[in-house]
Amino acid sequence: MSTGMAAPSSRPLGVSLRYFHHLIEACGGRKKLNGLTTAQVCFDYIVPLTKSTELSLVDHLASDASMRHFVSEANCYVSHAWQYLFLETVDSLDTFFADQGLADDAVLWFCVFNNNQHLVHSYLFEYWSSTFKTQLAAIGNVVMIMHPWNDPVVLRRSWCVFEVYVAVTMQARFEMAMAPGQLELLVQDMLRPDALKDMLGTIKSEASETTVPSDRDGIFELIRAETSFMAVDRLIFSTISDWMKRTLTAQIASGLLPLDEAHRHLCLANIHATEFDYPAVLSAASRARLLFGSSDVRDVHYVHVIAHVGLASCGVGEPETTWRPIFENLLALDGFEPATVCYVRNAYARALIIVKHAAEAYAVCCETYALSLVHLGPLHTLTIATMAILGRSSYNLNDFDQAIPWFRKCLGAQLTLLGSDHPDTVYTRDYLGIICFRRGQLAEAKALFEETNAVRARIHGPLHDQTTAALLNLAVACHYLGDFALAETIVQPLWARASTLPPERYIHLVFQLGALYWAKGDYDSAKHYLEMSLAWCLAHLPPGDADTSQGASAFYRFLLDPTFAAHNPTSDEAWAKVVAFFDKNELETEVWLDESCFGCSQPMQGLWFECSTCPAFAYHFCANCLRRGKSTTFCDHDTCGFKCYVPPRRYFLEQALATRDKAAVAEYAAYCAQYNVADPVVIEPMASDDPIATRVWHPML
Repeated sequence: MSTGMAAPSSRPLGVSLRYFHHLIEACGGRKKLNGLTTAQVCFDYIVPLTKSTELSLVDHLASDASMRHFVSEANCYVSHAWQYLFLETVDSLDTFFADQGLADDAVLWFCVFNNNQHLVHSYLFEYWSSTFKTQLAAIGNVVMIMHPWNDPVVLRRSWCVFEVYVAVTMQARFEMAMAPGQLELLVQDMLRPDALKDMLGTIKSEASETTVPSDRDGIFELIRAETSFMAVDRLIFSTISDWMKRTLTAQIASGLLPLDEAHRHLCLANIHATEFDYPAVLSAASRARLLFGSSDVRDVHYVHVIAHVGLASCGVGEPETTWRPIFENLLALDGFEPATVCYVRNAYARALIIVKHAAEAYAVCCETYALSLVHLGPLHTLTIATMAILGRSSYNLNDFDQAIPWFRKCLGAQLTLLGSDHPDTVYTRDYLGIICFRRGQLAEAKALFEETNAVRARIHGPLHDQTTAALLNLAVACHYLGDFALAETIVQPLWARASTLPPERYIHLVFQLGALYWAKGDYDSAKHYLEMSLAWCLAHLPPGDADTSQGASAFYRFLLDPTFAAHNPTSDEAWAKVVAFFDKNELETEVWLDESCFGCSQPMQGLWFECSTCPAFAYHFCANCLRRGKSTTFCDHDTCGFKCYVPPRRYFLEQALATRDKAAVAEYAAYCAQYNVADPVVIEPMASDDPIATRVWHPML
């Protein structure tokens, strides 16, 4: 086993892996030890064996000339739970080191053998913490026995969590081992799409326990002082995920029957799907699809593979003509169990949401929900998943009144069935946070976003796309709360690695930086990022994309903002870019594309009102909501001081009126009539050629 760090020349002693087998035979063979835990083997065999010297087993063997050949410097530290079956622990170590090609070289530090079992009751916490930390750090390699794979006992013991903490702080190499029987259970369980998510929702090092409560307190103090539970859990999760991928890949390479190999590829697809890695999902699922060949298309595992191919094809940006027929063909088949039908329909709805067909996704899931309630029940995972998609599609349709009941019902079921740390539960809480944000409940939204970020960082790591999304939500909440310093603290590290972000996150980050600096009054930086946002969208996104329209309209409002005008009286080049965009786009509409009013949650149409006192680029309202006093839910400032922006197309038509050209006047009148403009500019005879006074400052006038 290679080391992840340079090991000191004087490592603690350990026993060879061969000695474990020698001990088994000395105790009467496997049949004698069958069913015994490691604790039972310690008390029934190790303690009596070392009674004559009252030493640790390692020292006892080292003092015996006939046995000391089993003892030498340890090159691996074994982390395990005393509740494990002893033989299963040995089998796990055999399998691990055989796979590494190190079965003959492994020398193990094993607490049952290395600690003096005759004196353990006299040692205090400081002794144990110092011993474990010193020995592990000196060895530099840790292998943790993980049984059962989806809820390892070892991670419910604080001393084992302490060993992971040492591995984190000492940068030791950390691996996991599993007995062959446990590995087969893992493969069978991983055929379930949600198996890894269920495991991620179960493991939480901060919930571990010790036999002596004060030991737990001491361990937790050390972890909080030198690292974090998030770092400990992150190491565990990444190790489990990487180990499963390596193990499944090695099994595939070993030469399996086509169906067995297909099942391993499906397991890999399920793992990648949990990590939102659509390219890897598509690769694994496509390979599994080929291996299934002419298998029964109604085989549930085959159906899961095809659904993966469909959703992942959508996720990587394939055209609808590629992935939509996959789902339509699956759903056209008869004879599926209700659970299989619901699974496929949910995958189809998720794809529809990705391509922003929220209304169609909602319609699909309404039928799915009715089917699931009848055949699966309200607490089935597929029923819960359908509720989440119904909430998400309602949210995307800006129907928050409809979204909230779905999400709340979904959250209640998830807390009952899955627990508070399950990734699906976190997803639901995150959307509830977004809705709280949209309704002006900023403190509650910020708390929910902080919780989402903490769990996602713990599960996926601080650099994962899902964690980045959570951080951006948190930054926006801080912006709206007026805590610009905290918002900037959140987004600046993201900007430092902006080149590594996927396009969707990158453009949202650039846009958020522009909005944040606008609110801070740093107009030069705001202009820089807003201009960058529009340029990037025009270069990389298709015509009519909502992000491009949002970027253009935000830049338009920024340049018309009186506070920016006072800072920068002329900005002709920037304004020309805005004019150029709206000269070719959104020519026939009063609607601000992909923007919604905070008051009514409906698409933003007509005049855009925004408080001049609240942070810039915060809450905005349509004229109807402003008249009805809905802004008071979000701020208590006098609406007389609100800024007002005219929809871009109307604004440019109004500017053209200054020419007194009859065609311009007619075009403006026709526009106002077509869109029922309630407050058109009144065109009166003028004594001079002065331009018409407009509602807000214009940089070109």
